[in-house]
Amino acid sequence: MEATQNTETVHPLRAAVEAAEARCAAAEAAFDALGEEPPDSCPEGFEIATADDALEVARQAIIGSGCPRLWDLSEDGHMYDSIVATSAGDALETARDNVDRGNYNDVEGTFWVDVRVHCRETDESASDTVQCDEDEPGCSGSEHDWQSPIELVGGIKENPGVWGKGGGVVITEVCMCCGCKRTTDTWAQRPDTGQQGLTSVSYDQAAFSPDELAAAAE
Repeated sequence: MEATQNTETVHPLRAAVEAAEARCAAAEAAFDALGEEPPDSCPEGFEIATADDALEVARQAIIGSGCPRLWDLSEDGHMYDSIVATSAGDALETARDNVDRGNYNDVEGTFWVDVRVHCRETDESASDTVQCDEDEPGCSGSEHDWQSPIELVGGIKENPGVWGKGGGVVITEVCMCCGCKRTTDTWAQRPDTGQQGLTSVSYDQAAFSPDELAAAAE
């Protein structure tokens, strides 16, 4: 019975790294075989230095290429998984997609999660920040009817429910079906870093009673 051939194709840059790693291992084995404390200037010691340089060159050649490599994924400084991707951009997209608001049950309103990817082999890295907005609550009607009646949100007639804040504004709206209040802050501040100029959204369900909604609608 014929042996089954391995038809898996190794990326040429990956093959070069593996060959360089094998050369390093062989050089170190030959050096160790000399016994205790051989001089670094011996041919075997020189071969280790040459092999290490060749391995670094092979690894650097992968940077910016389409060669699959292992990436560590982190959220807020905590590494939680490793994946194979062909670029920092692809790895970072996976890290962004992995952010799950359900893992942060103790946080209310909008918050921000820093994600980072790092390739231990090439030392490539990339990072981004993912904004996690609070899910819009359901409406007792078919869907929310967001309005800004001045009787409920205050402000001025020309622009009700809008208040200046820093370089932005705070916008208050009311669902005229269920009485939920939606507040949008265009100059929000991230509490852990102090960064300003962000946008946050929060909800206060049943903030207004049916009587208040009816009075505002008259």
